[in-house]
Amino acid sequence: MALLYLVRHGTSVEQDMVRGRLPGFPLNEKGKREAALAADFLADRDITAVYSSPLQRAYETAQYIAREKKLNIKMSEQLSEWYTPAWQGKHWNEISKLQLIHYVLRPATLNLGGEMLGEVAERTVNFCKSAALKTGNVVCVSHEGPILACKLKLLGKSLNWLRFESCKTGSVTVIDVTEEGARQLEYFEP
Repeated sequence: MALLYLVRHGTSVEQDMVRGRLPGFPLNEKGKREAALAADFLADRDITAVYSSPLQRAYETAQYIAREKKLNIKMSEQLSEWYTPAWQGKHWNEISKLQLIHYVLRPATLNLGGEMLGEVAERTVNFCKSAALKTGNVVCVSHEGPILACKLKLLGKSLNWLRFESCKTGSVTVIDVTEEGARQLEYFEP
């Protein structure tokens, strides 16, 4: 048994844009407070490793946690944002209403020219579960889509439930992981 702490990065600049995997987008002041609160939530937990998406907003969030735990950050592309080139760099009001409805109702079948949601779930689960079972209790700092896809897949739920799950900026989802399965233990929002 190991605990997996899935941390969504804090709020960053350009909230009205689908940032995707574009470089930049540091934490704003609210995001820095959220990252500090996530680090406080994890302060008394037994954590053996901190992993992060290489994107700036996730890495900056991981720095708060790693500093508190006196651990180095290990970066992994497996924790990177859902690759959606058709939306990346667009403002939400530039995306077709039909695509947005599809995203809400059937995200598992949405094709935006990059990764399908099932592929996102597969890569994040493979990485996070392996890291937790090999290393012990780990923190994985990532993004909304990958965290929710990972959580749903670990818990054996449909990926089409994506929009009905919660994963606010700066949140921590705590999942108990074993070879046989997983169960959610806690959810913290700053």
